Amino acid sequence: MTRRPATSLTAALFGRVGLLFLMIVLAVGMLAFSTARERIGEDYDGQLIISANVLRALAGDEVRELAGGAVRSELQIDDASLSNAEDRKAFDKYSTWRMFRIWQAGRLVLKSDTGPALPSPALHDGFIDVVRNGDKWRIYSLSVPTDRVVVQVGERMDIRAQLVTGISLELALPLLLLLPASALLIWLSLNDGLAELRRLVTELSRRTSRDLSPLPAEAWPSDLLPLVNSINSLLRRMALSFQRERSFVDQAAHQLRTPLAVVKLQAQMIEREESPQERQQLIGQLAGGVDRAALLIDRLLTLARLESEAESFGHCDLAAEVRAALADLAFLADAHDVGLAFSGSATPVRGDPALIRLVCANLI
Repeated sequence: MTRRPATSLTAALFGRVGLLFLMIVLAVGMLAFSTARERIGEDYDGQLIISANVLRALAGDEVRELAGGAVRSELQIDDASLSNAEDRKAFDKYSTWRMFRIWQAGRLVLKSDTGPALPSPALHDGFIDVVRNGDKWRIYSLSVPTDRVVVQVGERMDIRAQLVTGISLELALPLLLLLPASALLIWLSLNDGLAELRRLVTELSRRTSRDLSPLPAEAWPSDLLPLVNSINSLLRRMALSFQRERSFVDQAAHQLRTPLAVVKLQAQMIEREESPQERQQLIGQLAGGVDRAALLIDRLLTLARLESEAESFGHCDLAAEVRAALADLAFLADAHDVGLAFSGSATPVRGDPALIRLVCANLI
């Protein structure tokens, strides 16, 4: 399994925030590009409509004069009337982008020397897009049904694309300049925002294994309070666990003292006993005492691992466990000249037999 390289939290957050910011910038740029193209298309379409209406009004007499003729008239457009060099340069650049056609009764009677060849249009208004010689043209047709005249005004779509591209570049340049400044601000903001988290890490790293006191909640910003509360809850659980371990060690030492004393007394009695039969009997009792001590150790360990076994306990004979506890303590009682006796009966109780025997032994 490959292990991912460790990265700082600041770098990780910066990468995610930076990616999100870049996606937002790209989305805004695409939206701006789409909006600019749509608005420019609407404005240029409006200009074509206005140009068609102006041309119809200005060329009305010429159309009527040419309506009966057989020769179509072509209007030559040049820059001879322009004296300014800058104006002539602009004219040369944009003159081929526009065109017009005037039709009367399906016959072309007047046209500009620019633009593509078009078939006779129908008598209705509207826009069409045509492609001629690799150039795409946007053409608007304005019809005058009473005179059976159709005025067509068009322009190449390149001019719109160039304008949209120019606007997009003008919008993109500030955004490109904004990206480094935004990245720096994001980095500084993340560093500043994570300063308190780093202080919390430093505070925890300074503590020893014995210092499990809770962190003061009022010393941290509200954003870190859930984390501080979780850490304090963990510290409380660890302190309780350590307290239980110390209590277990103390109780285990206390509980094992009696069985070990009994085993010691049994070993001494075996040493003094001369009768082989009695010695064999004492050895059996010693083995039983060792088994009971081992069982006690096992129960203590089980009790230490489990917080509660109440739901898994069954029923046991209390009287039998009292007799067993008396048997465990018999040698110790005899060594101190104490007589032990038990009489009576008891109803079954719910609990673990070994633990109940331990409680009885402690009471005795």
